[in-house]
Amino acid sequence: MTQASCRDPAASPAFTADCKFASVASRLPETFLAGDSQTVLTTIAFLLAQPYAGHVNTCQQAMTVQLALYAAGAQVFLDQEQFRRVDAEAREFQALALRAPRHYGGEGLAQLVRYVRQHAATQHHLYGLHAGGKSGVDLRTGAGFKAVGTSLPESFLRWAPNCVLITIAFLYTHPEMRTSQHCQAVALLALYATGSQVKITAQQFRSLRDVVQDYESIMGGIGLPRNCQFASFARTRAEDRARIEGIF
Repeated sequence: MTQASCRDPAASPAFTADCKFASVASRLPETFLAGDSQTVLTTIAFLLAQPYAGHVNTCQQAMTVQLALYAAGAQVFLDQEQFRRVDAEAREFQALALRAPRHYGGEGLAQLVRYVRQHAATQHHLYGLHAGGKSGVDLRTGAGFKAVGTSLPESFLRWAPNCVLITIAFLYTHPEMRTSQHCQAVALLALYATGSQVKITAQQFRSLRDVVQDYESIMGGIGLPRNCQFASFARTRAEDRARIEGIF
């Protein structure tokens, strides 16, 4: 899998993270989709995974995020039925974008979702039948407050960092994003750490970091050390990027 590095924001496009799909679609440069596919997919996932990102069905929104991460190389196994379900939700999300007023997305957002679906279909065609070493997925309830990634090997956190981060972001993307602040914060920090082309403020970073540290404490207290390790991995990698960008 192609690895996307944490780039200097001054050297490549950076987009201020906010909560409006208008920014997702309209503030991206025209050449955005021509860039490195992993960076494009993780950037789309970050922008769609933000809290209260629009007046749309958040389950469809969350599954579009999961589909983007699957396309980017998350080490998760989706069987045929699961893949069809996630793609169907993304397809409906794409249709909603086209029906919505322009300031909620419109054709620009639909184009991003179309890109996600095309790359996910290719990923599934090439690697969809290979379950070895991948995490199973529960699309009904998501994860975060039960054991996460139990089928991943013990060496998982020593794999290529972006592969680990993208997988963590997938596993912590909850079907109902607005009800799972801790899971969402872990996913966002993991995506930020991949080098997704977004710029966040020091305040935004501290807010996410505080929530993730709280989650780590909770997981340690209830005896789920691997969950704590996953969150800590995402947080420390995000801190590395934040230091480079001067916001931590």
